[in-house]
Amino acid sequence: MDVNDLNYLLDQFKDVSKNKYKSVNVGSNSSYITYLKRSGFNHSIETINASKKLISILTKEGKLIDAFHYPLYPNGTEFALNLTRDKFRAENHLHKCGLNTTKSRVYSYDEVEKAKSEYFIDDINERVVIKPLKSSLGRGVFVNVSKERFNENWKLSKEDLTVTELRHGNDLRFIVQNFLKGFEVRATILQGTLVALIARIPPYVEGNGRNTIQELIVIKNRTRKSCGYLKKYPINITSKIKEFLKSNNLSLDYIPKKNERVLLSSVSNIAGGGELINITDKVSDNIKEFALDVLASIPGLYSGGLDLVLRSFDDPEPHVIEINTFPVISLTKYPTYGKPSNPAKVLVESVIAQHQINNNEDNQYYIENADEYLKNFIDFSKRQLKFIDIAK
Repeated sequence: MDVNDLNYLLDQFKDVSKNKYKSVNVGSNSSYITYLKRSGFNHSIETINASKKLISILTKEGKLIDAFHYPLYPNGTEFALNLTRDKFRAENHLHKCGLNTTKSRVYSYDEVEKAKSEYFIDDINERVVIKPLKSSLGRGVFVNVSKERFNENWKLSKEDLTVTELRHGNDLRFIVQNFLKGFEVRATILQGTLVALIARIPPYVEGNGRNTIQELIVIKNRTRKSCGYLKKYPINITSKIKEFLKSNNLSLDYIPKKNERVLLSSVSNIAGGGELINITDKVSDNIKEFALDVLASIPGLYSGGLDLVLRSFDDPEPHVIEINTFPVISLTKYPTYGKPSNPAKVLVESVIAQHQINNNEDNQYYIENADEYLKNFIDFSKRQLKFIDIAK
């Protein structure tokens, strides 16, 4: 994302007030558990370890309908998990399916000079993306990297990883891929239903003609405290932000003009102080179909989060850059702008509706949107058939 993308998105919502949430529940597991308790659906919770819980959805008589835990939703398979976790393998699969995605090469950490020479051989002004082969939550990801700043960003990518990722990082292999212009969008699909498309905005500040970027960050963090969700994720001045500003010939001491928006990062991550916009009702049907096709192309996957790159709301050639089997659902629940969604309701009621149509049991739950959930699941299953031969 660049500042033109930022302005394009924010100007579309200039007359829309920011959402404020008094109380929030950001954990995906806790969101499902809270919904099950409030909805009255019979369920059980089993603690597997400190960070993992098995959530079981039960009939009124206490019989098991389905159960799930991180990192897979109901109907998900280990094959799908392993495929999507290997970014390079997943990318090759998407190319075979004829779906727009990135073009990457994999290198060991010591091959920095080889990586730079191979990617910048034709055009010194080309920009690239550097990311670890296996990481999460945007750790180690550096976007829009120039040749001049390549070595520094390569080093920072490693430094950004956790101790666990450094230990089990598949020999610390890194991906270098072409930089796609546009803004990032998270498409969340649960049991074949497209829940929402959320534009993810990196941290930024807006100038007043008086304060420096560093001072504007302090001011903005104060305003973020008025939102129960955003206050959990303040903008922290990190080495990644300093590096991004430096690569754009800026510093924390720069004083932006009045109404001038300045990006602090090109990585769209709410945890880094970003914002979210629900653009589901604004994007074209072509983009929605593309998102459904991407997920359908992964064998054994009916639910997931897709990271897309769009140039506009009617982009004729959307691209996918990553697939997640257990997406963070708080992104759809707490958009900064636009209508919040209820992903836990969609998943739970979809699973129950599928079970009840397949098992003619007495004393069934009433699911108001059962027909819609079933249609979406059946349509999605048919969509998967388009890619079945490629998956083999």
